[in-house]
Amino acid sequence: MRAAPTVAARTEAWRNWQAANPSHPAALDPPTTLRALAGYQPPRLALLLPLSGPLAGAGRAARDGFVAAALSEPEGTRSSITVYDTAAYELASLWDAALADGADVVVGPLLKDTVASFAALTAEAPVPRLVLNYLPGETGLPLRDPQTRAAVDTEFFQFGIAIEDEAESLVQHVTAAGHEKLLLVSSTAGWSTRARLVFEGQWAYPIAAATFADIKTL
Repeated sequence: MRAAPTVAARTEAWRNWQAANPSHPAALDPPTTLRALAGYQPPRLALLLPLSGPLAGAGRAARDGFVAAALSEPEGTRSSITVYDTAAYELASLWDAALADGADVVVGPLLKDTVASFAALTAEAPVPRLVLNYLPGETGLPLRDPQTRAAVDTEFFQFGIAIEDEAESLVQHVTAAGHEKLLLVSSTAGWSTRARLVFEGQWAYPIAAATFADIKTL
């Protein structure tokens, strides 16, 4: 099931397994996730991404990835995708448009500050939302800050690259560029400390490090 690249392939794998194991307890009373494959209907996706402005490249890359994944599905299990430009329109109007267009799942926004605004705007909405960044605070942890979200929203999901992965990619990039002498500047925030430790652990040359608690003292 994990290796199957599409919903259609997962459905076929599950049916084949059921046929080969008709008396197995999981075949007689399938888990909820597998039971859902029997009546699967492709969802209508709304993508909220920056398609203009300075971050248009990142938005287009995310859009192209979703479109490529959708096109890999057979037509019967292929999701419809509507894309909305968060750099060109107000977030509230895009949210209203996505609901009016019948979106089953909303993906995005991409930028951290926009994600925080989106979380507040859509708090407790019944439509599942997958934002492509983390809310301010510790990576991936739900916030209970009353200014952002009063409680954990069961239909709100966060997805982003771990800061450790970003630090590792940065080491590779800087090494490939041929640099050897570095000043590594970090803050005292938890995510910054984790990034610094990964960078220092993988950097092959001497490194000068500076840590500042307040950006004004930088």
